[in-house]
Amino acid sequence: MTIHIWGQNWNIYDPAKPDSTLSKSIQYAVNYIEDHEKIANKLVKFGVRRVWDFERWK
Repeated sequence: MTIHIWGQNWNIYDPAKPDSTLSKSIQYAVNYIEDHEKIANKLVKFGVRRVWDFERWK
């Protein structure tokens, strides 16, 4: 699984106001990563492999 963290694009981080937005942006990113890690683990338990086996489909 690949994720992209775009705090500024998501209007969470404002480079003009780093003192008031950086901490919130970091916490949002940590939560986002943790949430998506849980999703990835559920997919693995469900049977979706993390690495696609291309050799299997030749």
